[in-house]
Amino acid sequence: MNTLPFQPPTAYARLGWHATRSKILCDTSLAPWFKAGQECCLATVNTTLHRWELRARSGQSAERVAVAGTAQVFVVWDWQNQAHGFCIRPPKTATLRLGEITITRWHSFEALARHFALPEIEDVAAANPVLFEELKQRLKSLERAG
Repeated sequence: MNTLPFQPPTAYARLGWHATRSKILCDTSLAPWFKAGQECCLATVNTTLHRWELRARSGQSAERVAVAGTAQVFVVWDWQNQAHGFCIRPPKTATLRLGEITITRWHSFEALARHFALPEIEDVAAANPVLFEELKQRLKSLERAG
């Protein structure tokens, strides 16, 4: 990503800046697949995920429905070269084939942020203090004009 955030993003939000990276460092073991200090290959894919959920129906029992949606999946390979998928709502028991990649193990974005080192992302104020001051002044002038 070529843009900088206006303020330092949280660990969870920093995931968005990792879409172009090819390696990620395991910070805290995620046993038995990832060990602290292990550098892992990383890929990011956008795909459609399908899952089942129960939907309430007025005056009736819940109905089981299929739900599909586009999801960003971070794929991280473990020490046995098995692909693991990390996404916002990981499927419980799904195998996903994306070209030559087959994902059978799923984890949440929270697990990725908790177990892997996500380097700090420089914000506008740190990267370009002059631009940051300019932007603050523009905002103040818009507030006065509004």
